[in-house]
Amino acid sequence: GIEKLSVEFGSALSQKLDLWSSITECLAHPHPWVKLSSSRILNAFFASNLATTFLAKKDGLLFDIIRNFCFQLNVAEDQQSEELSNLAIKGLTLALPLMNEHVQFCYKEEGEKIGAETEAKDPVFWLMRRLSQISKNKGSTRRLAVFKCYAAFASSNFPIVAPHLELMLEGLHRSIIEAQNELENHAVSQKRSSTSVAVIEQQRQDDQTTDSSPPTTSEYSMAQEVMRLLEESCTSPEEFLNAYAGVKRRAREKKEHRKLIEKTEAVQDPQAAAERRMKKQERNKQRRKRRAEEQRVERGGGEKKKRPRET
Repeated sequence: GIEKLSVEFGSALSQKLDLWSSITECLAHPHPWVKLSSSRILNAFFASNLATTFLAKKDGLLFDIIRNFCFQLNVAEDQQSEELSNLAIKGLTLALPLMNEHVQFCYKEEGEKIGAETEAKDPVFWLMRRLSQISKNKGSTRRLAVFKCYAAFASSNFPIVAPHLELMLEGLHRSIIEAQNELENHAVSQKRSSTSVAVIEQQRQDDQTTDSSPPTTSEYSMAQEVMRLLEESCTSPEEFLNAYAGVKRRAREKKEHRKLIEKTEAVQDPQAAAERRMKKQERNKQRRKRRAEEQRVERGGGEKKKRPRET
């Protein structure tokens, strides 16, 4: 009902501050239909010429909308919805210029800025950092949504997000490196399996048809495409290269720091180090099984059939 009324009586409804606060809260509602409906209403609202005038009447409302759109992008992998993610991406893209031009719309009250950190004084920075944090969590669907968001920002308002180029490159670089590592691990696994006895190999192929298949590359491809778009959007090659070099340097330093911690732990607490290795092996095993099942479904194989036991 509200969605239809907003189309015909948008100007009148824009005066109902409590109504729009409720619609904003519905972005984080557990029911998918409620989230879809509220997302469509707010997207239409941002696309209208009423947004600036209305947001000026209620301080902090724009930040609440942005935060809840980010919440939609950060749901669990099995709850991700492409339709809902696309609406959230569109909403964030439309709201981005408003956040940049009217910073006061993200204040709860005068003198109070979003977030507790000093860096949060810039609402655009808060948004870019939040998206970067979301992309840290593994999950191709979630990461693809964030990368699409980066692409939309770069295509429509790159000068606004250009100061935060490194935040975007961090997630893209991480995704590319992880995919490359998986491809290398797959190649090693294939090489080892080629030395196995033929009978054992045949049995493995029967039981795990897709385990030896390369990992899904959609996330990897999207990350590369968005990275190329960012590079093309920069005013000069040096701007992109310097930002990317900084990202790779920090990633390398973090990796070296993790290795140092693991080596220290192996000496000081061998039992804890052994438990860490076992947990890592189990995670890798579950990841391979999950990927194999996903690829089986994509190829139309359905669920894996179990062999009947011989009597």
